Amino acid sequence: SDHPLPIGLSMRALCHTACYADLIADGRVLPPVSGWQCDDPAAPGYTYEGLGEDESLEMVLWRPILDGLAAGVCSTAPSNSGGVGCLVQRGSIMTMRAILLRHGDRFSAGQWSVVLKQVVLPSFQIAA
Repeated sequence: SDHPLPIGLSMRALCHTACYADLIADGRVLPPVSGWQCDDPAAPGYTYEGLGEDESLEMVLWRPILDGLAAGVCSTAPSNSGGVGCLVQRGSIMTMRAILLRHGDRFSAGQWSVVLKQVVLPSFQIAA
């Protein structure tokens, strides 16, 4: 872009993302009463395919966070500051790692499977 955002803004956004993950894990954010679906990413309740009812509903909350961080990992936007490069990409990977380490015990084996297959591994393959 002609007017890139300050890198500090991106780093603050990653901190807020981690805080939101804590709120989800603490049960302070609830899934939508409208339920879940896995057909339309623009519609409410979008979640991962291949999960049971309860797992799908729970992942409605986690998907935007994990998918957003995966997009940051794959970002081609220049993000340099103080001679250090790829700050958005590095920050996204570190935030995703921190969230999964901190809250991964809340995920079932099925949820872990879709997170790894549909989020983590594809983002690493694209970024590589």
